[in-house]
Amino acid sequence: MQKLIRSTRRLFRMAKSSSSSSSRSGSGRVVPPGFLEITEGSASMLYDEKEAVFYNKVQVLNRDLSIQVIRLFAEIREKEKQDRYQAKLAKFESAAGSSSSSSSSSSSSSSSEEPRKAPFPPPNGISILDALAATGLRSVRYLKEILLVRHVTINDLEPAATAQAAANCEANGVEDMANRVSVHTGDACSFMYERREALNNFDVIDLDPYGTAAPFLDPAVQAVADGGLLCVTCTDMAVLSGNFPEKCFSLYGGVPLKNKYMHEQALRLLLHAIDTAANRHKKHIVPWLSLSVDFYVRVFVRVFENPKEVKRSMLKRMYVYQSSHCPSFYIQPFGSVNSSKRGDSDVFTAAHLTAPALCEETNARLRVGGPMWGSEIHSQEVVDELLRRVEAHASQPFAIATAPRLAGSYIYHVFTQQNALSPTLNNTLTHTHTQCLMYLSRNT
Repeated sequence: MQKLIRSTRRLFRMAKSSSSSSSRSGSGRVVPPGFLEITEGSASMLYDEKEAVFYNKVQVLNRDLSIQVIRLFAEIREKEKQDRYQAKLAKFESAAGSSSSSSSSSSSSSSSEEPRKAPFPPPNGISILDALAATGLRSVRYLKEILLVRHVTINDLEPAATAQAAANCEANGVEDMANRVSVHTGDACSFMYERREALNNFDVIDLDPYGTAAPFLDPAVQAVADGGLLCVTCTDMAVLSGNFPEKCFSLYGGVPLKNKYMHEQALRLLLHAIDTAANRHKKHIVPWLSLSVDFYVRVFVRVFENPKEVKRSMLKRMYVYQSSHCPSFYIQPFGSVNSSKRGDSDVFTAAHLTAPALCEETNARLRVGGPMWGSEIHSQEVVDELLRRVEAHASQPFAIATAPRLAGSYIYHVFTQQNALSPTLNNTLTHTHTQCLMYLSRNT
């Protein structure tokens, strides 16, 4: 491992000295033969043209988006931590005041109770796990472009990948690298299982595998902190879109249908799989943002530990009954809830069938898809705030290379295409088709 790191660092030292066989990049760095200089946002790296370590150049949008979402989450997370700390501190001070007044009035009585300790202030910033880091370029950008990042853990199974990631951090001048970055080589699932204890949890876990993220969901929902953010990418769109329903069922626990809403369906199947994994550990998800772009789906969900809310997860599932002869479909809720006679608890039951026996338009038989996520796939407030920030990207310290697409085609896609299956279950979106086209015309 150390040998790999030394050899990778040697390449960066070569880039600092001129050579007759080397070329010079736009930034002035000397690039050794067989390498390319790649720059994204505030980060740059030398990349082996032989692709010894995987780098996905078409996912710049994914990384730009992730930085915006995690930056917003870090700000909200910091405020939540401070609010909880202030509440605990006020409670402690109130209890200490009442205790001192009672002890002065009864000085003859002695108490064996130990004095309460003041709550410790929470650590500043968030911790991030880049579980499948490859070159580590994403991690470097997190460290340099998100101000409230306290620590990033870089993990990959391949020693060559973690060696290059460590060298990339050093070459990009990550401040206080010894305390802000940890590089780990090993299996991502095993590593996350080792971090299941609350004190060892991460505030953010980023899963961006080649293919499906299904094998990583169970350890991820356990290793992410209560209220933390889970960022998940899946690139197996052929499976999620209905080409291989048996494979989709084995990975995500739901059967897809081939139809025009296949992109939204892919998101709902993935959200169903994440929430199902979380439910096994008394946790549930709250989707922040869900999108289908190019050849992959990407979702951002917060994970909360709340056994009472977990009971309501059956209300957030649905089946889809699709006509076999026309585009007509029908939504079938998975469960229902009624208040008990005493009114102190909810009574959950299986939902009654609401879908017709045959298609009402063509009298054709219906195919059954699901179960899948049947609740909101976006947070309206989060999307509005992200859109505002992307529009104002010129005033941000780091430029967003894909800002036109984020504010234009991406927003258009979210607001007009991903509500086909269950529009009544999603938020009432305020951005109209005309507004989205205006974004496209301004930014393309």
